[in-house]
Amino acid sequence: MSFDTRLFGARQTVRMMELAAARHLTDAAVLRDNGQWHGSVYLAGYSVEIYLKAAYFRYSGYSTAAEWSVIKATAETFARTRCGISRLEFHNLDHWWTMIQARRAGAFSTPWIPINTEHCVTWFNRFWRVEMRYLSLSPTLTEVNKTLEFAGQLQTDYPSLRS
Repeated sequence: MSFDTRLFGARQTVRMMELAAARHLTDAAVLRDNGQWHGSVYLAGYSVEIYLKAAYFRYSGYSTAAEWSVIKATAETFARTRCGISRLEFHNLDHWWTMIQARRAGAFSTPWIPINTEHCVTWFNRFWRVEMRYLSLSPTLTEVNKTLEFAGQLQTDYPSLRS
């Protein structure tokens, strides 16, 4: 079976999102180790974005087998009706963080996010945007290491990826 058939024929579930986030974080470390700092930060940011989406859906009571195509509409409705987000931007980390916080305060609350992870999300809200793909600027090695450290902290704190 060809890659495109596997890719576009695959069910996009919450579990697949969790696995993709872990893979992107591993790839971000490889990019860093090979001097590709901009790509490293960019990919680490995607890892965080995917972890936040998966966390939101887990907080919402969905199983890891729930499909993205089915549940993303419920996220848009929740963002609009419960969080005051008129248009959910799927790459906006702050939107997903706001929705997680609203879920934590609601009936599906399972408080797994410690304070240090809150600090990590704050860092990414300041430092990472999907629009980075259009920039040629490169972060410093210190910024890259901090980014990977924070993304790794979120991975560690994410409950379903603990061994």
